[in-house]
Amino acid sequence: MESVSVRQPFLLLNTLDKDEDFIKKIVEKNYNLLDDDVAMARFRGNIIYQLPGNTGVEIIAWQRNILKVRSGYSSAPCILVLRVNESGKIESIDVDPSFRGSKGIVCSHKYFDKVVKKLIGFKIDNLYLSKTKTSDTHCFHLTEVLRGVFTAYKIFLNEGYDKLEHPGLFYEEENLNSYVEGNDLYLSGLQAYNNNKLIQYALKFEDIFNKVCFDENGAMHVYNGVKVDFILNNEVVKSKIVNINPKDNSYPNFSEFIVECMPIFEKAIEASGKFKIFNTNTYIFALIGLLTQAVAVKMFGHNYDYVFYIINNIQRINNVPSCIGGLLNQDEADRFFPEFKFSDIFGI
Repeated sequence: MESVSVRQPFLLLNTLDKDEDFIKKIVEKNYNLLDDDVAMARFRGNIIYQLPGNTGVEIIAWQRNILKVRSGYSSAPCILVLRVNESGKIESIDVDPSFRGSKGIVCSHKYFDKVVKKLIGFKIDNLYLSKTKTSDTHCFHLTEVLRGVFTAYKIFLNEGYDKLEHPGLFYEEENLNSYVEGNDLYLSGLQAYNNNKLIQYALKFEDIFNKVCFDENGAMHVYNGVKVDFILNNEVVKSKIVNINPKDNSYPNFSEFIVECMPIFEKAIEASGKFKIFNTNTYIFALIGLLTQAVAVKMFGHNYDYVFYIINNIQRINNVPSCIGGLLNQDEADRFFPEFKFSDIFGI
């Protein structure tokens, strides 16, 4: 395997004390980025701790998305708080009021809080997974966070409270950041478990800025293929020439490459292979969105409207909104998300 040097991104939380205000730290802590010219990052993680009397656990599952457009930075948190009893059943679930989606006020905290409460009474198992698709949550961010809960909770149970450095407190966190060297784009990730198990990974897209373009709908294309390296702990473990062209927004050739890489990555996270790994920014639809945003910010960061036109394309499949953020008007809301009302936006 070829050894390479990749810039390592910065984690947001790093260490936790069980008496900290975790949500405040997630929302307000200052962050560092690898490259101001292509400033895009997704911080994510899970914090799990015992409730008094060993009656179950509380889970804080979170993302914080950073995007630079023009000279400003957008910080968009998505934080869920779950209470899970000793049998693994969800007793309560709330979207924290700090929630902010990619489309601002349209991505309504009040609406999504109602959506996730449909999971109350479910155990965190395969049936739970089947209820957390984007068609159920109406939000890509919620789906990614909820599915991350599945893996983090299973790993937490496997390790057991007595094996943790801080009894009753388990956390994992990750940052996927982007930077450019020449015409190469790197998506560089770092994941930590209780701050004592670190996994560094990256995707290198060779000469992508000489090959990429966007069509009239804002969809990204690399027609003639680009060499992509998957790098794990500074070793190139897989390389392939891939086309990055949309088909129902799934980018099948690129997706196939990521699927080939995942078994290698999953073993680095959990060597036993017991668990489905969803607590990762390499979840394919998340990765496509992050790749598209990184390219768009580098090429069009001065043009706020066009960057968000591109993001809107990610949120629509065959010109149909796949999440609330992809809505164009009230008629679409009535057709595809009939429970969504503008009264949710204004909190009345």
